[in-house]
Amino acid sequence: MPQTCLSVRNLRVGLPDPEGRMLTVVRDIGFDIPDNGFHALVGESGCGKSVTAMALTRLPPVVAPARVSGRVLFRGIDLLSLSAARLRQMRRRGGIAYVFQDPMSALNPVLTVGLQLREACPRDRSRTDCEARLADLLRAVGFPEPAAVLRAYPCELSGGMAQRVCIAMAMAQEPALLVADEPTTALDVITQRMVLDSMKALCTASGTAVLLITHNLLLVSQYARTVSVLYAGQCIEDGPTAEVLSHPFHPYTSALLAAVPRLTGPREPHPIPGRVPLPSEWSDTSCSFAPRCSRCDAGMPCAATRFAKGSHSCFCAKPMVE
Repeated sequence: MPQTCLSVRNLRVGLPDPEGRMLTVVRDIGFDIPDNGFHALVGESGCGKSVTAMALTRLPPVVAPARVSGRVLFRGIDLLSLSAARLRQMRRRGGIAYVFQDPMSALNPVLTVGLQLREACPRDRSRTDCEARLADLLRAVGFPEPAAVLRAYPCELSGGMAQRVCIAMAMAQEPALLVADEPTTALDVITQRMVLDSMKALCTASGTAVLLITHNLLLVSQYARTVSVLYAGQCIEDGPTAEVLSHPFHPYTSALLAAVPRLTGPREPHPIPGRVPLPSEWSDTSCSFAPRCSRCDAGMPCAATRFAKGSHSCFCAKPMVE
């Protein structure tokens, strides 16, 4: 039975607004990722996915005066109890590495790719071992001539090439967990597949677990083994990917699936009306999705009321329906 790489329980994050009020933007989120697992956080922009990822190792914006509570166990170590210095160690070899959605902002424009990749290599590796490791990583992410890439500056790379360089940089640290925050944003579908295929192959070969953050359900269905659906800072549904996507229980999950365009079949995509509510508009006593929910509009009982408060609740005020 695989060991648990990351276990998140009752994670809550509060961030100050411009007026100094502390707004809870992540509400009691929990999920597990086994060693070599591939878990996805999915939902619209503003649902709390990226803040959840940043909270794992207290990256900005989850820094003082932000408030974080709950438990984040990484291989048995509670990350939320660590000092800033120990958290920096956790972002190094054998720890947690990140791939961010904008590779051009993650790479230094005045330094060569080679110099930046070498900085990511573990310090106990010799220069020869480091060069060989980087060449292998670049070939693994689809660069047949690693030497040319190492000499290049970020401005000489396309968006897809830069993203693959960032994946190689993250994997150079030999992490136990790779957090990929919207790694295919603004890339065409062919490049998306190339980037994610490279990432998955590298992680599978090294035994690295993956936390993928995305709004793209097609990518989730193709790559993730398990998925958590987030809305208004809450995990409203989770489980094996095939089960959640083929038999969605929560109306929001069904609405996300209905909004996905299809190349075949008669069904037109149905966009979700309205917008994700702001954190200041969230409620702990009623369903945050109700204003956008077609079941509520039609006066139908909400099947999601099966979820109990404190787990994957939608806090629907309607009577419970089994």
